[in-house]
Amino acid sequence: MTIDISADSPYFVNTPDSVAVPLADIVARETPDPERVKRAHQLMLDAKAGKGEKRKPIEVMKMENGRYGVIDGNSTLQALKELNETTAVVKINNRLTF
Repeated sequence: MTIDISADSPYFVNTPDSVAVPLADIVARETPDPERVKRAHQLMLDAKAGKGEKRKPIEVMKMENGRYGVIDGNSTLQALKELNETTAVVKINNRLTF
């Protein structure tokens, strides 16, 4: 399931091919590295406060079960969870599946 993202995200750059997906539908590719998550968390807070650049969308691929697997952005996904967000802005890579 994707969600309309006509409103700007405080954390992500909206691109023509980005969509919002519920965090519950996104599967991390590996256990997140705490130091990388800490950095992602700070970068996202800076972006939200207007002190830094917004993040690119998390790159995902559609899985056979309808969920999305992370290709790039595992730490960002974990940071969103820690920020109690419910959705992520993603770019779906249609060339890969698993």
